[in-house]
Amino acid sequence: MAFKVFSKITTAFFVSILLGLIYQMLEMKSGISFSGGVFFVIIIAFIGTSIYGIPVSFLSDFITHRIKFNRFIIAAFIHVLFGFILLFYDLDIGGYALICSWLFFLLDELQNSLRKNRGFKKPGKKFAFDMAGACGIFVLALFGFSLIVHLTEQTSRETFLIPEGYKGGFRIIYNIKDAPAPKKDGEYHVYQINERGYVLSPLPVSEGTIENRYYYVDNSGHKERIKDVCISGGGTGEDSVYGYDITITSSNYRIMPEPCDDDSYSEIDLGATLDEIVWREGLDKRVKK
Repeated sequence: MAFKVFSKITTAFFVSILLGLIYQMLEMKSGISFSGGVFFVIIIAFIGTSIYGIPVSFLSDFITHRIKFNRFIIAAFIHVLFGFILLFYDLDIGGYALICSWLFFLLDELQNSLRKNRGFKKPGKKFAFDMAGACGIFVLALFGFSLIVHLTEQTSRETFLIPEGYKGGFRIIYNIKDAPAPKKDGEYHVYQINERGYVLSPLPVSEGTIENRYYYVDNSGHKERIKDVCISGGGTGEDSVYGYDITITSSNYRIMPEPCDDDSYSEIDLGATLDEIVWREGLDKRVKK
């Protein structure tokens, strides 16, 4: 029994290393040469796999130890199933858990095979059939994961109409009583930014993937799309305002002049401050609790 526990802890360790390598490759694909977060991923993966994955593996061994027909496929199903279950707790954790469950299953089976055969053995047709079935289960689980992400993903779709020629910072302030409701353009809420660089919204803050649109609008109502590269997002957050017992939720953006590079950023005016907007609009009495 002690040897089995040690074997599965070893498997958990190698799973954590592999997951860390996968994480690092994804970071490199995003243009980051090295991320210190890889060590955090390895540590968390090892803890999670030890606490959750090892008991699942023992459960799989208990269920399948007397099964001779399709034991490999059934064991794969059990591991992947328990990884998939975590998707309903948290999609981010569940995605990593699904990968970890698959890696744990493969490495654990590899160790068992090496121990049983005292080394590598040329795989036969049965192994190819079993592996195809196990891979099919994992692919179906990945498809299910993608479907759940698609169905539950939140998206921020807001259109901002900005006075022609405006350069600098602008913001949208949410949860404001009596603020005009934005117009709808399909799935988009449409906001008109004023000359001072802000707009008030009665709606709660939008969350999820940002798919916003930004337009310059002249006096005749003609719209011209602003290049996405010229828009810099300052982030969304909650801010307390000095002298007022309120918390303001807002999203900040910046429009940079051509050529819209880092040098352009230093040339822009950040627009009206939050303190100024609160005073001008009387937001201390209009913020929704």
